[in-house]
Amino acid sequence: QQYLRCMSAWSSASTAYALAQLELESGRCGEASQRLQALLQSHPRRVDIAADYGVALICEGQYHDGVKVLEYQRELPGELALHASNALGFAYAKLQSPQDALRALLEALRRDPSRPELWNNAGVLAALRGANDQARKSFARAVVLGDSETHRQNLNELQRQDGAQKDPSRQLDFHMDLFFRQTV
Repeated sequence: QQYLRCMSAWSSASTAYALAQLELESGRCGEASQRLQALLQSHPRRVDIAADYGVALICEGQYHDGVKVLEYQRELPGELALHASNALGFAYAKLQSPQDALRALLEALRRDPSRPELWNNAGVLAALRGANDQARKSFARAVVLGDSETHRQNLNELQRQDGAQKDPSRQLDFHMDLFFRQTV
């Protein structure tokens, strides 16, 4: 009986976690955040749930709260570390903390330099601080590794910025990647 109750609880938690991940991937960040928060209360030692909760908070625009959760999860295993570092970089950029953003992204790039989203985000940070050569290289690397419309648009935006006179009132229109694209 106890075994069946335990298996039922585990199955229920696994289903809830899978649903939260689907909600996160489909942009329903608020729903994912609520579901992950409830799961985390009953499974506080699950770093995978905590990391996804931090990402969900960032996706919702709750950058400070997301950063607190993800900074607490400093040593995550494998792919989870890349997602968390990328989300931290994204959040720190939104919080106007470029040094922290760059630290998080460089940490992830050291672990896996094959992720175009990381190169794209590093390029955005370089462009925003005026390091256009570095930004161009990062965007080009992102395009080569995973040709996405966002990465090509960022490269084109940088070229437009290079061609235009320096106009401090001109808004830069670069886009960062919060999520990794799924590869089949």
